[in-house]
Amino acid sequence: MLTPKSDKSTNADSNTSYNSYLSKSNWSVENRVYHIIDSSEIELRPAEIARKLHAPNKPTRGEYTSVRIFCRKLLEKGLIIQPYLGAYCNKIT
Repeated sequence: MLTPKSDKSTNADSNTSYNSYLSKSNWSVENRVYHIIDSSEIELRPAEIARKLHAPNKPTRGEYTSVRIFCRKLLEKGLIIQPYLGAYCNKIT
């Protein structure tokens, strides 16, 4: 993890925040799954999330399973809801 530097530093990148180093490619899978669910207008099934997450490639069986696990973790954290069995969203649609 990067540590913040003081403003009196002579290093050229001292005024660069930690958030500027992050991009979608550096997000964890859990964050990317949440972003896909959050940006969707309808509820999504784990297979649909996996297809969007791994596009344009077809997800493997293990990647489908990983998405289901991350959906369950997000549900337990209260970040998403499950309107019915096997579907996830972040708001009532």
